[in-house]
Amino acid sequence: CGGVMRSEDLAAAYNSLWYYLPELIALSANSPLLSGQFNGIASNRLAHSTVLKSNPPARLIVPDDQPQLVRMQYYGRLRYSFRIGSSDATPRVVTNPTGDRLMDIAARGPYTNIDVDRDDIPQRTRVEVRIFDTHISPAVLLDQARLCVALAVQAILVKKNDSNLFDPYHEENRQSAIKDGLKGMLIREGKAQPTAHCVKQMIDSLAPVLRALNVKLETAIARGESVQVQSSAPRINNLMPEI
Repeated sequence: CGGVMRSEDLAAAYNSLWYYLPELIALSANSPLLSGQFNGIASNRLAHSTVLKSNPPARLIVPDDQPQLVRMQYYGRLRYSFRIGSSDATPRVVTNPTGDRLMDIAARGPYTNIDVDRDDIPQRTRVEVRIFDTHISPAVLLDQARLCVALAVQAILVKKNDSNLFDPYHEENRQSAIKDGLKGMLIREGKAQPTAHCVKQMIDSLAPVLRALNVKLETAIARGESVQVQSSAPRINNLMPEI
């Protein structure tokens, strides 16, 4: 999701999506096969990815106007660039200290610390979410995109920030969603809750935003149910994806 956003709005949108990443992963998990075998993991795509690692929540940092040597990763290679200071005091949205962009979620655009985005136009400001698993239909993909947009819009409208959307159990929740999908447990509000319940709560909270956007969820996702394959049931019609 993206568009012309201020740094504060970009950070709010990112942190909302970051917070609910476990719910989105669980709802999308659909690769239970590894090398043709069930291995008890709902999303092998994420579990075995060497690229889609976890990013921290976003921070707003006023850029240093002094010349500096900037460390960055570019397709796995460590590089340095010499950056001349700027009089632009626009806060930068920092989601990764080294400016890595190929993560499970990333804030992109000229208001970030990603070096390759430095000269981008403001219209390219966006949040990229790469956790979604194999889709069984375009309708599912569209519903997942609608949820992302609604989460971002809700965060911007109510001005949520990283302080009230911080999840101290984010990595544990993320791993639970990857392994168990909707059948697992997430730690929310300091206690373990069924993932399916957390997903339903998230979707219900977005109902006013979806109505305001004149958008309707068109699949079982509207009920907080996955239409993906997350069980160890036999493959049907060769539709079950594998890694």
